[in-house]
Amino acid sequence: MSDNQHDQGDYEGPGIQLEVRKEIEDFFNLGIVKPSIIMDHLIKKQIQPPSRKQLYNFLHRLKVTKTPAILSLGQLAAACDDVSGLPNEEDKAFVVGRDIDFESKTFRFLLSTPRLLQNSTKSNSLQADATYKLLWYDFPVIVIGTSDKDRHFHPYGISVCSGETSEDFESVFKLLKSGCEMFGEYKPNILIADCAEAITNGFTRIFGEDITRVYCFFHVMKQVKEKLRLVRNDELTSQIKDDIRAMQLATSSEEFLKAKSLWIRKYESIEEVSEFLSYFSKEYLSRRSSWYEGAAPGSPSTNNGLESINNLIKRDGTFRRKLPLREFLQCMLKLLERWSYERNPSSVDTKHFALTPTILDAKYTSAYK
Repeated sequence: MSDNQHDQGDYEGPGIQLEVRKEIEDFFNLGIVKPSIIMDHLIKKQIQPPSRKQLYNFLHRLKVTKTPAILSLGQLAAACDDVSGLPNEEDKAFVVGRDIDFESKTFRFLLSTPRLLQNSTKSNSLQADATYKLLWYDFPVIVIGTSDKDRHFHPYGISVCSGETSEDFESVFKLLKSGCEMFGEYKPNILIADCAEAITNGFTRIFGEDITRVYCFFHVMKQVKEKLRLVRNDELTSQIKDDIRAMQLATSSEEFLKAKSLWIRKYESIEEVSEFLSYFSKEYLSRRSSWYEGAAPGSPSTNNGLESINNLIKRDGTFRRKLPLREFLQCMLKLLERWSYERNPSSVDTKHFALTPTILDAKYTSAYK
């Protein structure tokens, strides 16, 4: 046996040394699964990392062997039923309802607390957004809530679904409606979300067609920036974005229609903008045009407040780890109880639901000047 072989240390078969495998497995258990990050950590600990191919293969085997077995639908139903029923305590989290179809193998359930659901009586708008990378099997997690008059977001609840179809959103909104109506009539007529038609379809099936659909301006601009790659002129691209942002400040439909007309007139004669102009006119000036400030006065024009909640779930709830469904359910129940208690009037630094806009003294002073 060569000296080099003696220096290799104990390991199981060819490939990664046993001590290095243990280090990688520790990182994996902490939720650190990106090869580049693991290699950086190993180098910082003065451990010679394996080749990238070896690391990829080893991480794949870990995921296969360590990923928890998915709950059966029967087990999921039982887990939901264990924490269902309206609790006596206002900050106690519970399963508002579940919709499990054993034939189609689909599921949806909604979690909340009595206090969070009661906030629905204070607003006629609803915000919804789906996020991923929270569960082992990448089921969408849907956060639902509203914003007060100071545009601070207040969650109503968290839902997990087997998909992100119109039927999924319809079921979630139906569960939400049944939960909110434990405390009074609930019929929101403003929906704020990204441009997914599945959300719109699910919402109108439960709350009716007579609604204002606000398309999150952040998501609109995200699509705009992607499509603007068609325009090779950087100065022109910057001007187009600035003009769209200016158009977004319209305070009424009349003002928006006038701004839209001027915007089209400005760019319709520029050849290199023609393809983008056609796209933007069709998608965001005709079909999905309610992304300006005056589309729903008093309501936010973006879902940024909700998006920040998604980040809180990952940071404070799951600690940026993907969880098995049963563990995630318990984790979200605890997180919802924390959010609920933060809105308890008796708690320190309570998160008050503003029914009228708060105008600071500095605003009054600025207006006077």
